[in-house]
Amino acid sequence: MAHRYLLREIPNDEEGERFVKEFRKYLNKEGWSVRLRGQHLKPGLNWRQYPDGQPIECSTHLRVYVDRRKSK
Repeated sequence: MAHRYLLREIPNDEEGERFVKEFRKYLNKEGWSVRLRGQHLKPGLNWRQYPDGQPIECSTHLRVYVDRRKSK
């Protein structure tokens, strides 16, 4: 299954953190879940150190993945 993200290129800074926090605040948590992933490695870091993807603190931007929760 291909990964599908809803939002991309969110700056990994104070403004981006506030945006993600507000997004999560108003999300219908009964029907949806959110995953946050890093995007674009910061300059000077080697991608080979992170074969499974870099941590958020090593990323210049963020992606937001929104998944529908399975009904019970």
